Amino acid sequence: MIGSFVSFFLLFFFDQIRNYAENKRHRDSESRILIIGSDTLESYKAIEKIKNGFSFRTEYCTFSDHKDLNLQEYFMIVAVGSFEKKELQQLFEQIRFSHTRFYHISEGFFLEDVVYAPENIDNIIALEYKHSKLDGRSLILKRIFDIIGSTILIIITSRLLLLVAIAIKIDSK
Repeated sequence: MIGSFVSFFLLFFFDQIRNYAENKRHRDSESRILIIGSDTLESYKAIEKIKNGFSFRTEYCTFSDHKDLNLQEYFMIVAVGSFEKKELQQLFEQIRFSHTRFYHISEGFFLEDVVYAPENIDNIIALEYKHSKLDGRSLILKRIFDIIGSTILIIITSRLLLLVAIAIKIDSK
Protein backbone atom coordinates (compact mmCIF):
# COMPACT_ATOMS: atom_id res chain seq x y z
CA MET A 1 0.00 0.00 0.00
CA ILE A 2 2.75 2.41 0.97
CA GLY A 3 4.80 1.31 -2.08
CA SER A 4 1.92 2.11 -4.45
CA PHE A 5 1.45 5.53 -2.80
CA VAL A 6 5.17 6.30 -3.19
CA SER A 7 5.09 5.09 -6.82
CA PHE A 8 2.06 7.29 -7.55
CA PHE A 9 3.73 10.31 -5.92
CA LEU A 10 6.98 9.79 -7.84
CA LEU A 11 5.14 9.37 -11.18
CA PHE A 12 3.10 12.50 -10.49
CA PHE A 13 6.21 14.46 -9.47
CA PHE A 14 8.22 13.42 -12.55
CA ASP A 15 5.24 14.08 -14.82
CA GLN A 16 4.99 17.63 -13.47
CA ILE A 17 8.72 18.16 -14.05
CA ARG A 18 8.41 16.83 -17.62
CA ASN A 19 5.40 19.10 -18.33
CA TYR A 20 7.26 22.12 -16.97
CA ALA A 21 10.36 21.37 -19.07
CA GLU A 22 8.27 20.77 -22.20
CA ASN A 23 6.31 24.01 -21.72
CA LYS A 24 9.55 25.96 -21.19
CA ARG A 25 11.09 24.40 -24.31
CA HIS A 26 8.00 25.34 -26.35
CA ARG A 27 7.98 28.92 -25.06
CA ASP A 28 11.71 29.31 -25.77
CA SER A 29 11.46 27.85 -29.29
CA GLU A 30 10.85 29.84 -32.45
CA SER A 31 7.50 28.10 -33.04
CA ARG A 32 4.54 30.42 -32.76
CA ILE A 33 0.78 30.04 -32.90
CA LEU A 34 -1.51 32.64 -34.44
CA ILE A 35 -5.12 32.94 -33.36
CA ILE A 36 -7.27 34.79 -35.88
CA GLY A 37 -10.62 35.99 -34.59
CA SER A 38 -13.43 36.81 -36.97
CA ASP A 39 -14.31 40.49 -37.22
CA THR A 40 -17.75 39.68 -35.78
CA LEU A 41 -16.48 37.68 -32.79
CA GLU A 42 -18.25 38.87 -29.66
CA SER A 43 -16.80 36.60 -26.98
CA TYR A 44 -13.11 36.97 -26.27
CA LYS A 45 -13.33 34.47 -23.39
CA ALA A 46 -12.97 31.58 -25.86
CA ILE A 47 -9.83 33.15 -27.30
CA GLU A 48 -8.28 33.65 -23.86
CA LYS A 49 -9.05 30.02 -22.98
CA ILE A 50 -7.47 28.80 -26.22
CA LYS A 51 -4.49 31.14 -25.78
CA ASN A 52 -3.79 29.79 -22.31
CA GLY A 53 -4.14 26.18 -23.49
CA PHE A 54 -0.96 26.28 -25.61
CA SER A 55 2.58 26.14 -24.35
CA PHE A 56 3.91 27.78 -27.53
CA ARG A 57 4.15 31.54 -27.90
CA THR A 58 0.73 32.70 -29.02
CA GLU A 59 -0.25 35.82 -30.95
CA TYR A 60 -3.71 37.17 -31.75
CA CYS A 61 -5.15 39.26 -34.56
CA THR A 62 -8.49 39.79 -36.28
CA PHE A 63 -9.22 38.66 -39.82
CA SER A 64 -8.88 42.18 -41.21
CA ASP A 65 -5.45 42.58 -39.50
CA HIS A 66 -3.90 39.30 -40.75
CA LYS A 67 -3.10 40.61 -44.24
CA ASP A 68 0.19 42.14 -43.02
CA LEU A 69 1.42 38.82 -41.59
CA ASN A 70 3.27 35.99 -43.31
CA LEU A 71 1.09 33.06 -42.21
CA GLN A 72 3.62 30.44 -43.32
CA GLU A 73 5.97 31.50 -40.52
CA TYR A 74 3.61 30.10 -37.89
CA PHE A 75 3.58 26.57 -36.53
CA MET A 76 -0.21 26.63 -36.19
CA ILE A 77 -3.09 28.94 -37.07
CA VAL A 78 -6.40 28.78 -35.22
CA ALA A 79 -9.35 30.62 -36.77
CA VAL A 80 -11.99 31.35 -34.12
CA GLY A 81 -15.50 32.51 -34.87
CA SER A 82 -17.81 32.61 -37.85
CA PHE A 83 -16.11 33.35 -41.14
CA GLU A 84 -17.51 33.56 -44.63
CA LYS A 85 -16.51 30.66 -46.87
CA LYS A 86 -14.44 33.03 -49.00
CA GLU A 87 -12.49 34.25 -45.93
CA LEU A 88 -11.73 30.74 -44.67
CA GLN A 89 -10.70 29.64 -48.15
CA GLN A 90 -8.39 32.66 -48.41
CA LEU A 91 -6.72 31.81 -45.07
CA PHE A 92 -6.30 28.15 -46.00
CA GLU A 93 -4.91 28.93 -49.46
CA GLN A 94 -2.19 31.13 -47.94
CA ILE A 95 -0.77 28.17 -45.99
CA ARG A 96 -1.76 25.29 -48.25
CA PHE A 97 1.75 24.33 -49.37
CA SER A 98 3.48 24.97 -46.04
CA HIS A 99 3.82 22.87 -42.90
CA THR A 100 1.52 25.20 -40.94
CA ARG A 101 -1.37 23.42 -39.25
CA PHE A 102 -4.78 25.10 -39.68
CA TYR A 103 -7.66 24.77 -37.21
CA HIS A 104 -11.13 26.29 -37.24
CA ILE A 105 -13.30 26.67 -34.16
CA SER A 106 -16.86 27.74 -34.86
CA GLU A 107 -20.45 26.75 -34.43
CA GLY A 108 -21.19 28.05 -37.89
CA PHE A 109 -19.79 27.45 -41.35
CA PHE A 110 -16.99 25.03 -42.22
CA LEU A 111 -15.17 24.48 -45.49
CA GLU A 112 -16.67 21.54 -47.35
CA ASP A 113 -14.09 20.88 -50.04
CA VAL A 114 -11.11 19.99 -47.83
CA VAL A 115 -10.28 17.03 -45.62
CA TYR A 116 -10.56 17.76 -41.91
CA ALA A 117 -10.31 15.93 -38.61
CA PRO A 118 -11.79 16.95 -35.25
CA GLU A 119 -9.30 17.65 -32.48
CA ASN A 120 -9.69 18.64 -28.85
CA ILE A 121 -7.92 21.89 -27.91
CA ASP A 122 -8.32 22.61 -24.20
CA ASN A 123 -11.78 20.96 -24.15
CA ILE A 124 -12.90 22.86 -27.26
CA ILE A 125 -13.59 20.91 -30.45
CA ALA A 126 -11.64 22.29 -33.40
CA LEU A 127 -11.53 21.06 -36.97
CA GLU A 128 -8.02 20.65 -38.37
CA TYR A 129 -8.06 21.21 -42.10
CA LYS A 130 -5.64 18.77 -43.72
CA HIS A 131 -3.46 19.61 -46.66
CA SER A 132 -4.06 17.38 -49.65
CA LYS A 133 -0.99 15.71 -51.10
CA LEU A 134 -2.77 15.62 -54.46
CA ASP A 135 -2.31 18.95 -56.14
CA GLY A 136 -1.43 19.78 -59.72
CA ARG A 137 0.23 16.93 -61.60
CA SER A 138 -0.53 14.35 -58.90
CA LEU A 139 -4.25 15.04 -59.16
CA ILE A 140 -4.17 14.57 -62.96
CA LEU A 141 -2.17 11.32 -62.67
CA LYS A 142 -4.63 9.98 -60.08
CA ARG A 143 -7.57 10.75 -62.37
CA ILE A 144 -5.87 9.01 -65.33
CA PHE A 145 -5.10 5.98 -63.13
CA ASP A 146 -8.73 5.86 -61.96
CA ILE A 147 -10.06 5.89 -65.54
CA ILE A 148 -7.61 3.27 -66.85
CA GLY A 149 -8.10 1.02 -63.79
CA SER A 150 -11.89 1.14 -63.99
CA THR A 151 -11.81 0.43 -67.76
CA ILE A 152 -9.60 -2.64 -67.23
CA LEU A 153 -11.90 -3.92 -64.45
CA ILE A 154 -14.97 -3.44 -66.64
CA ILE A 155 -13.33 -5.41 -69.47
CA ILE A 156 -12.28 -8.21 -67.08
CA THR A 157 -15.66 -8.51 -65.37
CA SER A 158 -17.77 -8.04 -68.52
CA ARG A 159 -17.38 -11.72 -69.51
CA LEU A 160 -18.55 -12.86 -66.09
CA LEU A 161 -21.47 -10.44 -66.14
CA LEU A 162 -22.42 -11.65 -69.65
CA LEU A 163 -22.46 -15.28 -68.39
CA VAL A 164 -24.63 -14.26 -65.41
CA ALA A 165 -27.05 -12.42 -67.73
CA ILE A 166 -27.31 -15.50 -70.02
CA ALA A 167 -27.88 -17.79 -67.01
CA ILE A 168 -30.65 -15.53 -65.72
CA LYS A 169 -32.27 -15.40 -69.17
CA ILE A 170 -32.18 -19.24 -69.51
CA ASP A 171 -33.44 -19.75 -65.95
CA SER A 172 -36.34 -17.31 -66.29
CA LYS A 173 -37.96 -19.19 -69.25
